[in-house]
Amino acid sequence: YVAAGAPAGVLRPNGDALTAADVGRLYVNSTTQEIYYYNGTTWTKSGDMASMVSIADAGGLITATDVEGALQEIVNRIAVLENKLGASITKIEVV
Repeated sequence: YVAAGAPAGVLRPNGDALTAADVGRLYVNSTTQEIYYYNGTTWTKSGDMASMVSIADAGGLITATDVEGALQEIVNRIAVLENKLGASITKIEVV
């Protein structure tokens, strides 16, 4: 965690420049309440990080290689099921 403030800066609160050692640090924009991740050159909004997390599907059920892609595949599969059922799926229980 670096600091809270608005907007995300290129300096630490003590005035030092951000460096490679700061990669992975978080920053909270106190105006928008959004969380950002420092990637070494820029701040990336945390909502965009799912595409940066890789996955390995041991069961061979998902072809995506990152969380964002896997979530999109799941949503698409649910849409196909809803179309076949002619009804909306509102709750999925894992048993």
